[in-house]
Amino acid sequence: MATKGYTRELDEGTAYWFVGTRMTVKAGMKETQGRLSLIECRAPAGYEPPAHIHVDEDEIFYMLEGALELDCAGEKYTIGAGGLVFLPRAVDHWFRVTDDGPARWLVLTAPGKFEQLIAAVGEVADGPDFPPPAEPDFDRLISTAAEYGINFILPQS
Repeated sequence: MATKGYTRELDEGTAYWFVGTRMTVKAGMKETQGRLSLIECRAPAGYEPPAHIHVDEDEIFYMLEGALELDCAGEKYTIGAGGLVFLPRAVDHWFRVTDDGPARWLVLTAPGKFEQLIAAVGEVADGPDFPPPAEPDFDRLISTAAEYGINFILPQS
């Protein structure tokens, strides 16, 4: 159980460059004894990770700026600033930053294992912007994600 509170200001928290995005951990597993993570996400227009499933983690997205198109188990949504979507554990979903991006949102995961994937695959951000363009190492991402209970649904070739 947490024994003391803490604060994070606008630009505080550990920031990672993660697969073309900037993710800043505002409340981590260490501070919440593993119960949850709260991460500020920033992604450019058109950013779209593959569909995936968090095996034992619920997610909430709360939009701060921009808009996302989402699909959760076949239900389609679009949320803009002030919008929220709940993505339950063990249900496939994907999202895409709309073409008028970039977008900035908070993602709350409970428990907070997604944070561990970001730290394992990402790198500590070397500035306030998005990472330099680079081809992601999808093999590493997919295998590491599975270690944290996140399974990607890849197109069949």
